Amino acid sequence: MFNYFFPDYKFPGILGSAGLTTPEFQLTSDTEAVYQMNFLQGGILGNTGNTNGLSSFNNGNGAITLDIGPYMTSGLTSNGGLPGLVDQLNTLLCGGQLSPSARSQIIGYTATLAYGAPPNNTQMRDRVRAVVHLIINSPDYTVQR
Repeated sequence: MFNYFFPDYKFPGILGSAGLTTPEFQLTSDTEAVYQMNFLQGGILGNTGNTNGLSSFNNGNGAITLDIGPYMTSGLTSNGGLPGLVDQLNTLLCGGQLSPSARSQIIGYTATLAYGAPPNNTQMRDRVRAVVHLIINSPDYTVQR
């Protein structure tokens, strides 16, 4: 069977020092990690004009669309609902592997975003987008076990 990875590759640093082989990391570089983060940020946060929960990647042409509309409720986006929102998206995006520290930081940051009584669609959208953006740029999402 053909494989692009050298089976005994060891990523430099802590993993390599521990003797762990990580062939999948042959495709990972600092540049690639930043490129991925920028692409995801543009697709999730780049559509400032719409408040219906749809975000479009690939310069807004709709080639790849993310629908966060179902999470844009006052129950999930209120300060009291944020832990549940983060937990739901953690299950969906990370298979429940988000670290307690990352979870706490995401909830804390998202609670600082503007939120009225009652909240408007822009405020609910911004909170959901912040949670999604922070989860998918976390190490827990990038490297899943």
